[in-house]
Order: sequence, then structure tokens, then C-alpha cells
Amino acid sequence: REHNMKGVMGNHDSVILQYWKSGKTPQNKDKARTKEQLDQDLRNWQYLDALPYMKLSHDNRLMHVHAGYTPYRNFYHQDLSSCNASFIHPDFPEKSNWPGKKTKRGGAPETEEDLRAAGWVYWYEVYNQPYDVIFGHKTFAHDKAFKYKTLNQQTVYGLDTGCWFSKNLTAVIYP
Repeated sequence: REHNMKGVMGNHDSVILQYWKSGKTPQNKDKARTKEQLDQDLRNWQYLDALPYMKLSHDNRLMHVHAGYTPYRNFYHQDLSSCNASFIHPDFPEKSNWPGKKTKRGGAPETEEDLRAAGWVYWYEVYNQPYDVIFGHKTFAHDKAFKYKTLNQQTVYGLDTGCWFSKNLTAVIYP
């Protein structure tokens, strides 16, 4: 914020903003501490609240998203689901899913195989826009960044290498 750097909205940003807008204090101690720190300067909240869900660079045909893109929605109307998009389903365009998420009935976490058997796919497997994509959040961190070529030959760069536990931030230098 201090250097006027523009990012994109992430899932934790959206959650903490919901607490701020509602005036409620999170039960989670980490979230409560984060909210308390952000409360020290209204500009923190204004900055977070103004973050877009996706950012486009038309000059070099590049899209930045936090976690994914929901191809079942209008291209320019991505929403909160794009902050969490990992697995998507054509029958449930408003939802996203991820391996390891517990079933609603409190059962065992679903595996990637369970999700695929039910028709869920990674968003980038069906991505069909004319932009390369850089994203940084995958619901489970990889030990290395990856590149994926889409059906229409766009490149998707996944940069989640577990910075929150590895303390190593991954970047991409785009031509």
C-alpha cells in the first residue's frame, strides 16, 4: 500500500474484510490479531477493499488472479469464488472445491480422485481465454512452481510453493 503496489483479492483478504464490514471480531486468534493491526489505519481497509479479483495486462496478454478463474462466469465478472477456485464444476458455477476439504456431513476429506469422479476439474484444465495466467494460491502447496499449457495454448504459471511455511517467496519473470 505504501508503495502503491496493486495486488489482487485473496481468500484471507476477503474473509478479514467481511469481519471489518460487519463490525464483528473474529473468533480465530490470528484473524482477530490481523484485524486489530489493520484497524490502526483506515487506509489499510480502503486498500484491501479496492483490490480486484483479477488484473489484466492487455499489452502482454497476461492475467493475474489469486487462486484461479471461473470460466463458467462472464470474463469481466469474476467474483469471490475466483479467490478460492481450485476445482470447479460446470453444474455449480458459483462454487469451488479443493482436495482435502471435508464433506458437509463432517466426513473424511475428499481426495482429488473423489472430486474428479464427481466431475470437478482444475480450473486451468478448462481455461479458454486469450491470456496467460499467473496465480499464487493453490489449496495445497507444491514443492516447486509449475507451468501448464492450456487447450488453446495459453500458459498458466502456478507459483504456490508454500511461502507461509517455507518462508521462500516464488516469482515469475514474464517476457
